[in-house]
Amino acid sequence: MGKETIKRKELFILIAVLLGFVILLFVANMYFRERQVTDKDKQEEEIEVVEGTISREPSQDEAEPEKSSETIGSTAFFIKPSAAEMLTALRESDPYAPQQPPEDSPPLKVMWPGYFFSFEQQDDGTTIVQLDVDENGFGVVLLCTLNLADFPEIENLEPGKKVWVAGIVTSIDMEGTGTVQIDAEHIRYEESLLEAIKPASSMSSE
Repeated sequence: MGKETIKRKELFILIAVLLGFVILLFVANMYFRERQVTDKDKQEEEIEVVEGTISREPSQDEAEPEKSSETIGSTAFFIKPSAAEMLTALRESDPYAPQQPPEDSPPLKVMWPGYFFSFEQQDDGTTIVQLDVDENGFGVVLLCTLNLADFPEIENLEPGKKVWVAGIVTSIDMEGTGTVQIDAEHIRYEESLLEAIKPASSMSSE
């Protein structure tokens, strides 16, 4: 009887230890899941959407413009989310989902800064200007299609020069650091351009 009692006690102890281990795993799993969801929610809350307009450049015969701003083109341009934030959001939503062709989507008009890398003239007469959102060249690449005759100063730009491009996003490639192709409508070079931008609307994603 004594041996059977000892064996039963050992069995009960073993079962209790196993149950405790299972409960511990369950609690730890729930904790890390909640933490992951919380971190993701915080990242989503940090993505800010800002739609703005930009003050008009004066001609040579005009005095300095007033601080009032006007919209470039038919609509305002999105300053935020930035190119890097947009690609991060796309990767987190579903990196394997097929991308909708741009022609089937509303036009996404953005105004982003980048650092000049190079330009290349195409056979069709257009020019592709390559910018990188990272000053060191390790960020999202912006390939901007434009007519060089409209922006002749690009031929004299030095590598690393900060450039603001405003235009319509035509395609997004998420390979590597990511590449965004833009049909450029406006190019600006002011270092303090953000000070001339009048926010049209600002909101944080829920």
